Amino acid sequence: MKNFGKIVGVNLLILLIYAIICKVFGEIPPENRKNLHIYIAPGMLWMAILIIIHTVFCLGFGIKKFVERKKQEGGIYLLTSLLVLIIGFGTCTQFG
Repeated sequence: MKNFGKIVGVNLLILLIYAIICKVFGEIPPENRKNLHIYIAPGMLWMAILIIIHTVFCLGFGIKKFVERKKQEGGIYLLTSLLVLIIGFGTCTQFG
């Protein structure tokens, strides 16, 4: 479990970085949304797409580590994918 903090920390830092980028650059000014019947922030959509991609990569790394007989690191990556999915979509819902 020596790599647990490093792997999880790096992936959560990556999640934080693209969450901030999506929030800053993904907003439509209020005056431009008055004609929209249903408003979904573009940042929210980009965030959801990036979370799915990030989760798939973590799952892929986890499976790869299991195939290489590195079960401990594989488990860490699978747990990281679950954390990225839960924390990421929790963050993503705050955009709306």
